[in-house]
Amino acid sequence: MPYIKWNESRTNYIVWHGPSLGVAAMTTRGYEKTDTLPTITPEEVPLKELTFSKYEVVQKLMELGLWENIKSDLTDTQRDFLYLAQDFKLSDPNFYAIYSRLRPNIPNIDILLRECVLE
Repeated sequence: MPYIKWNESRTNYIVWHGPSLGVAAMTTRGYEKTDTLPTITPEEVPLKELTFSKYEVVQKLMELGLWENIKSDLTDTQRDFLYLAQDFKLSDPNFYAIYSRLRPNIPNIDILLRECVLE
């Protein structure tokens, strides 16, 4: 049976790989005894920290039949930035403005964007 020590927010843990010091000693050191290692669901990275492939996003919007309307609604400045970029982040105010305008009309836009993350 392994011993584990959780981080403060209980989102991750470390496994004790040494010999057992006994339940009391391990508990004093912050470890707990477990029958099986718990499954940890990775925390979702905020959209503003991700980099997206412009090409993949445009492809998805074309598949949904939305690209032509979106393209025609862009300001000249937004269109220039979009044409110049190979990828984009929502931390960029120009792209965040486009995202903010699209969000009410494309309910699954966050899911769509996560499918276009650059590795």
